[in-house]
Amino acid sequence: MDGRHENMVWVYSVKARKWSTMQGFNSGYLNGEVSIFANGALYLVECYRTSWGIVTLDLVAKRYGKIALPSYEDGGIYWTLGVSRGCLVACCNYEEPNRADLWAIKEYGVEKSWTKLVTISSPVDRKGYMSPLFVAGNSDVVLVKLGREIVLYISRNGSFKRLTIIRPVIFLNFKWPPTLKALLHLIFSDASDSPVLKFMITLCLALYFYILTYLVRCSSATLN
Repeated sequence: MDGRHENMVWVYSVKARKWSTMQGFNSGYLNGEVSIFANGALYLVECYRTSWGIVTLDLVAKRYGKIALPSYEDGGIYWTLGVSRGCLVACCNYEEPNRADLWAIKEYGVEKSWTKLVTISSPVDRKGYMSPLFVAGNSDVVLVKLGREIVLYISRNGSFKRLTIIRPVIFLNFKWPPTLKALLHLIFSDASDSPVLKFMITLCLALYFYILTYLVRCSSATLN
């Protein structure tokens, strides 16, 4: 209806082992890839025509709400979200000029508490939008996801440092054994009500992950 969508949310309870529904609501386009979980709620970026906002989903109270984003300039923009030191951080990516503004909300739900942290001039060879990962207390060091890369930004000299992430070789072609799947199934089934059985399963899992951690460390040492 006029560019807006009717949304229905299902919430699965691991403890109760069943699905339940939340109150339905309508909104603009919700990008599930630009979402963050903090303080017991899920935050999603909403885009409706040329306006942007944040939709909040309280999974415990099973209700939704909306938070206005801080003021931004007109033009080609794209918002992303992150969490740093317990605060919700919003990043406004501008096409022209090629930069990003990072904001933090000091009090959840209080729109006037949005505080601008830092403005980052994007690299000339930028291959995607910035998503905030961590902002230091004085905003002099910022860790962001830039496209598929993890980048460290130093605000005092405006420099970028691309970080190299090494994934252990053991996980590249690792196949989880059926035994582990069976043990996990027992833990979450009624068959694990026996205290003795629970102890034996926990002991087996602890031993399994101890061996797995040892192999990962050996793999990392070999790569270094």
